[in-house]
Amino acid sequence: MAKIIKKKKRKPKVPTVMQEQIIKFENLAAQKGINVHYDILEAAGFKLKGGICNVNGEMHLFIDRRLPPWERVEFLKEHLEKFL
Repeated sequence: MAKIIKKKKRKPKVPTVMQEQIIKFENLAAQKGINVHYDILEAAGFKLKGGICNVNGEMHLFIDRRLPPWERVEFLKEHLEKFL
């Protein structure tokens, strides 16, 4: 009897340039006192990209970890521009 071998799905590697941009924006956020969180964001069955909020005087930026790298870069850029 033959075995069925399932291939594991490989996540595509994040291009180095994009990874560097993500790190740059995360560091910028830290300098501005903004905590960046990656999590699966859903509400009532809707996928959410994320957002920024103030919790007990601390700023938090939530980003859906399922976003592809280029969308993460754009999301970080868009939300951090408000604090520059």
